[in-house]
Amino acid sequence: MNSADVVGIGMIVLFTVFGIVLGTVRAGFSFGGIVLAFQVTDRMLLNEASKGSYIATFLGIFIVLTIAGVLFYGATKIHPIDSLEGVFGAILGFCVGWGIARFIFSIYWFYIPDAAFTANIQAGSLVAWDIFNITPYQTLMSRTTSLRNPDF
Repeated sequence: MNSADVVGIGMIVLFTVFGIVLGTVRAGFSFGGIVLAFQVTDRMLLNEASKGSYIATFLGIFIVLTIAGVLFYGATKIHPIDSLEGVFGAILGFCVGWGIARFIFSIYWFYIPDAAFTANIQAGSLVAWDIFNITPYQTLMSRTTSLRNPDF
């Protein structure tokens, strides 16, 4: 286990705990912020955005949607299923932690490629490369190709 694995696992555990505390609605908004932020910043990478604008854009979108989730929850007090609020929050928090870890890895991978930490990402013995490369998502998509594109 190297430093990239430790950072990845640490972010996932930290945000899973936050998800339990925040609950489904607030963690859901944070997860939406991660998804939207990656959609925007991935396009920025294609246009060769600077490191500062990449970081600022990602964090800005993530923070704004997280605050929107807190405000929305504060105004509505919505609970999808009261007894499972912490469970769903933990699942969404896990996903947010995965996204934050991937964001940290992306900064190193695209903007600091010569750093020792960047080499540790791909050489991650436990989870670092899977976090960066989103391997579970790719595995799921490759296994469901026949379901998504049936032959008529």
